[in-house]
Order: sequence, then C-alpha cells, then structure tokens
Amino acid sequence: MRRMLIAAAVALVTAVSAQEHSIADNRGVPADGTSEERPFPEPRTPFLPAGMSFRAAVKSDLLSVASGGLRRGAHSITQADLITELDGHTLAGLSGARLFVQFMANSGGGLNASSGEMQLASNIEAYRTMRLYQCWLEQQLPDLGLSLLAGLFDLNSEFYVTESSGLFLNSSFGIGADLAQTGRNGPSIFPSTSLAFRVRYDMPEVGSLSAALFDGTPGASDDAERFGIAVGGNDGYLAVTEVSFAAGESGRIGGGFWRYTASFDDLCAVDIPVTRQDNDGAYILAELSLSPGWTDDEALHLFFRGGTANGHLNAVHRHIGTGVVYERGGGALVAGYAVAVAEIGDDVALLQMLDGTPSAAAESVHELTISRRFTDWLTLQGDLQYIIHPSARRDIGHALVGGARIIIAME
Repeated sequence: MRRMLIAAAVALVTAVSAQEHSIADNRGVPADGTSEERPFPEPRTPFLPAGMSFRAAVKSDLLSVASGGLRRGAHSITQADLITELDGHTLAGLSGARLFVQFMANSGGGLNASSGEMQLASNIEAYRTMRLYQCWLEQQLPDLGLSLLAGLFDLNSEFYVTESSGLFLNSSFGIGADLAQTGRNGPSIFPSTSLAFRVRYDMPEVGSLSAALFDGTPGASDDAERFGIAVGGNDGYLAVTEVSFAAGESGRIGGGFWRYTASFDDLCAVDIPVTRQDNDGAYILAELSLSPGWTDDEALHLFFRGGTANGHLNAVHRHIGTGVVYERGGGALVAGYAVAVAEIGDDVALLQMLDGTPSAAAESVHELTISRRFTDWLTLQGDLQYIIHPSARRDIGHALVGGARIIIAME
C-alpha cells in the first residue's frame, strides 16, 4: 500500500514533467483552500510565462500574555510563504492538470510557553523552520465530476474547514483540536505535511464527497521538526473522508471521519504498555452566510464545528467551536467573535489527579478580532483572546492574550 501511495504521487508528477483567499486560511498560509476547477489566473509579473503564477505572503504576529498563563511576556512570530502554480493545459496541453508548489519559513515563537494553553493563540506559531511545505499535482476530470490529487498535501486545506472561521488567530478555528493533536508528529497539517492521495467527487448544486489517504507520520519519523518524506516502518496511514452538502443558497453542512491504521499507546498504560488500534474520530461542520440588508456590501457569517477523538489515546476527547463574522466592503473590514472549547478525556483527567494536578474539564478560548485591509498588499488585524483554564488545569491562571497581526501579500 505504501508503494502504491508513492507510485501515485510519482506518476502524476512525472506526467507534468513530460509535458490555489477571502476570509479563510487560519494557519496564515496563502494556501489553496479548495481545488475547484477555475480559469487559471494570468500572472501579474511580466517575466512569467502564461500558465504560471507566483504569489508570496508574510504574516507577522506580535502577541503578549498580559495576565494569567504561565508567565507574562510579549512574543513575535513571522511566517513567510512562496507559492507557484503551473497550469497543465496552458503549458503542456494537459487539460485539467495543475501543479502546486509551496515553500514556507517560520521564525518560531514562545507564545505558547507563556500562555500555557493547548489550543495555540497564534495559528502561525511553530518551531523555527524553512522547508518545502506542499507539492502536489491535481488532475480534474469534469465530465466525471472527479478530482484526483497526489503529493505533499495539507489535510486542512480541504478537510475540517469552515471558511469564515479562518479570520481568527487561534489555531482551533483552522482545524479542531480533536484532530490537530493526533498522530506521532501530528496529522498532515501546518507546519509539517506528508505524502497523500486524495479523490473528490463533486455534485453540482448538491455538495461533494472527498476521501484521502495520508502517510501516518509527517516529516521525519524520529524528529517532528526535521523535514522528511520517507514512507515505511511503523508510520501506517491516516484515512480521512468528508461529505459536504449545500444548505440553501449560502449555507453548507457536512461531516467527516478519520482513522489511523498504526497502533498507539494507551495513555493510562504506564507500568505495562498497552497498544490500541482505534485511534479514530469524527467531526461535523456547518456554515451560513446572511445579508442583513443594512447595506449592499455587508454580510454576516455564522459557523459551527464539533469533533471527537479517542480519549484513551489523545488528550482532547471533544472539541466545539462556534462564532460569528461581520464583513463589509468585500472583505475590506472584517470583525468577529468566536469560542472554542477543548474537553479533555477521562484518561488525562485521571493522570492529572494521580500527579496531584488540579484538573478542569476543558480549556475554553474566547476570541475577539478585527481586520482591516488598507491596500491590495497590506492588512492589519487586532486580536484579543481570553483563555479559561489553560491546558484544562486549575493551577494555571486564566490567560489574557492580545496583540496584532500584519499581513503583506504580493501576486
């Protein structure tokens, strides 16, 4: 099966050589989001050939723990991305083919070490790194309603996504903490991705059905911070499926299921290790956009997300996120309020009790943010978060985190 996964990626990339933002993007990466069939954009830079586009973005956060948490302090984090897309039809006559390549660099940051929370206050916080982040080839077959994709692929660019929640800085509004915490090096999400093969079936005006198979351990198996693409050993696979349905003219409901094939250690099996093969979970999504009628260029977006994970193998057993976003001027001014709750499982609560750590049932995040786009290339965003029981521990004070984000983008 591993050989089949590698072969699919190699075959698609070889085929190319022989011849993807409104509010979304919670990780701070100018990612593809979806891979819908669309006319390929003409490049703005004159030296690029037709069928090739280039874009870059730099996001920088300056956030401070004003009170509570583990300690007070201000932290800066910077994320830079370079993306190139090649249209197979324009460049090589391969209709429906598209190559997507993304490089990223991150300065690293210590905000989480100060706030002490499970759900990161900054969705661009990572270890210091510079790496190839995504490299995949997609082949669309519109007559069949199919899209095939293979290569290094960010799971959260298409799975467990609600567009309007991408406004918020907290990482749990990008992908729920229930799935984000899983795996040996995490699933194939920021900041480390793995090889994948994805199939999507689109049903116009109805919805879509997607399924993907990922290598189970992104990056190097023995070091999450080191880049690696090796497939083998005990990595196993992560399988994800999601179905999405249109709800009226501006709504969407959906849900997904995920499961690892590898074995994982039971959290409570300390003296005598016990492995389990049921590291799985499910999630639901709902999103609705409204036009209040105040003015023609205003809109309200509502979202809800909820998911579960096996509490015997993972710290977070349940996750719920919901919020409202106000948008004006086609996204020139966007503001929102959202709440994310990460509930720990009984096993973690038991371990905390045995360790003498006063435990809370969950960690809750309340976030208020406002973003203003001043030019095509400059956006400023103010943000305030209040974290109740960081890491679901009563001995860590409720944390108040505030600051700003600056976004500079170029196409």
